[in-house]
Amino acid sequence: MGQRKRETRRPVGRLLPGLTRGGEHQVFFQKTTRRYVKATLQSAKRAMASPWALLTVAQTPSEYLDRLDLQNRIFEDNIRLERIVIKNDKPIIVTSQPAIKGVAPTPMALDD
Repeated sequence: MGQRKRETRRPVGRLLPGLTRGGEHQVFFQKTTRRYVKATLQSAKRAMASPWALLTVAQTPSEYLDRLDLQNRIFEDNIRLERIVIKNDKPIIVTSQPAIKGVAPTPMALDD
């Protein structure tokens, strides 16, 4: 994500019904790209756990995007900003990330 540029054109598209919904996102799976698409919920308050306290702090859309950028840099994730949709004067941030199939841990690994 790096440096954000202000886009002059408005992305075209609509949000599809989600597969599942969490506290912060509605999640879709795109078979063609093998990526999960996540759209932030308007009702959710974007929050980030504070590393120095047992509390969460409110997060602006810009801070949310900065957090995703850090995830990409630190963990070499492949999270992409797909679009930002404005609905009822509020932004819905749409991102995607690859579907990665892991392996089940062994009981010994769980104990470590």
